[in-house]
Amino acid sequence: MNATGGAARDTSHPRLDLERAAAPRAGSDAELVAELEPFDAPAPGAIAVPDASAAVLAALDEAAYEHLDDIRPTKTVTGYARDWQLWGEYHAWLAERTGHALPSTTVTPGTLVGFVRWLDQVAFAAPNSIERRITGVTVTARRLGAEVPKAATLAARQALKPLLLDPQRLARGRGRAVAATPAHLRQMATADPVIQPRPDAKRR
Repeated sequence: MNATGGAARDTSHPRLDLERAAAPRAGSDAELVAELEPFDAPAPGAIAVPDASAAVLAALDEAAYEHLDDIRPTKTVTGYARDWQLWGEYHAWLAERTGHALPSTTVTPGTLVGFVRWLDQVAFAAPNSIERRITGVTVTARRLGAEVPKAATLAARQALKPLLLDPQRLARGRGRAVAATPAHLRQMATADPVIQPRPDAKRR
């Protein structure tokens, strides 16, 4: 009370009261957060612990690949190995002409369509064989951890479509293989890295 008997008037500044109310108190949440923060932050040079879900998913993927390898027919396994070998030969051929060797796990629309054209115009493979090679390369690349975009496989199969309609190319896979001639060998040795389309090829 004041001297007149009335209630004492609070002369404190309201802003100061709010600041005092907002200040951290003993045992407050602010103090608890301040105490926990140093433990949450990794120490310099500390090794990050991998996410548990990512580790479990990676283990499941690896087990799945191993299971698929176990149940895959031997003929298919052998075929995939041959497909990957040809893919390596294509990359070596490309490196000789560009002066730069790409990783064998580089599977893009450009490299996969180039592989189709190399099989057709340099290796003289039958279209049905080329179709199998596409599958073998993509399966093996994924098995090795490479990302194979859907656009790459779609582009390769689009490039393959007109070859599947060419009777002369389809005949490559029938009967005894024709021996390579000196002209064929020269063509393989001097082929341009960017294979030009045939003059009589029709757009589809």
